[in-house]
Amino acid sequence: MFHIYKIPQVKQLSLSEWQSKLKKSDGEKLESLKQLAGQDQLQMVKLTLLVTPDGQPRVIELVASGLAGDKGRLIGTQRDISDSIAMQRSMKQVAYQDQLTGLFNARALEQTLDKAVLSSEGEIRPFGLLFIDLDGFKQVNDTLGHDAGDLLLKYAAKRMRCCLRLEDEVFRLGGDEFVVWTPAHPKGTEKHALMQQLTTVAEKLKASLTKVFKIHDRECYVSASIGGACFPYDATSAKAVMKCADQAMYLAKENGKNQFVQYVMLEKEQDTFVLNASIRTESEKSSDI
Repeated sequence: MFHIYKIPQVKQLSLSEWQSKLKKSDGEKLESLKQLAGQDQLQMVKLTLLVTPDGQPRVIELVASGLAGDKGRLIGTQRDISDSIAMQRSMKQVAYQDQLTGLFNARALEQTLDKAVLSSEGEIRPFGLLFIDLDGFKQVNDTLGHDAGDLLLKYAAKRMRCCLRLEDEVFRLGGDEFVVWTPAHPKGTEKHALMQQLTTVAEKLKASLTKVFKIHDRECYVSASIGGACFPYDATSAKAVMKCADQAMYLAKENGKNQFVQYVMLEKEQDTFVLNASIRTESEKSSDI
């Protein structure tokens, strides 16, 4: 019988006994340790232990070593690293999460765009970006205070999330600036279809954000200036497509706010580009938060 010994507890466990306590896929990792038998070598594996005293799965780091001339057993140590892994995950979540709204932050957006652009190599997978700036937020913040401003941002974040599909995502860059990332529908990869998809999402966002916000027993109103850009049609890099959406948003601001502007890259003489604004204005203000 092939055995694995634990040190310092030195309790003999057979390979099958170990495997019975682990998730099924980890059994192969234990099988790989057999190659150490009879050799003076070390190997470390991470295993998910399902059978525990409290019934909660634990991640175990097992370091096993063979014994020269003894092909029937291994010796080693085990360490519970579950808490360490949980802490690392928590730290990662903090690194990519906006602490005020709970949305993903600018760092997460950068990573998302980099992955989206890289995954398109060999197979174009278009996506759209919406750059959003809240019109009138500064007035609310200055008039009612930062606590009211923070509440408005939290409520606005929830409304934006409710306007999106499951595969879409909204990020907070900071202040009252947000970005929505929306991958093209599988059957709508052409530029026109993606532009229409952006328009649909933008109009939902505008309609939701112009409704009254009730904060500290006060009715507050904001709107949204939104700029849209499409990858790879308007730009072929993550940084460039962000810049396109940002420029379109500023044009929406300049043209009166509470508008949606799509960025269209048109080739002109000497490769210059212009913005072609597709603008829709909606000033309706209705109730509910």
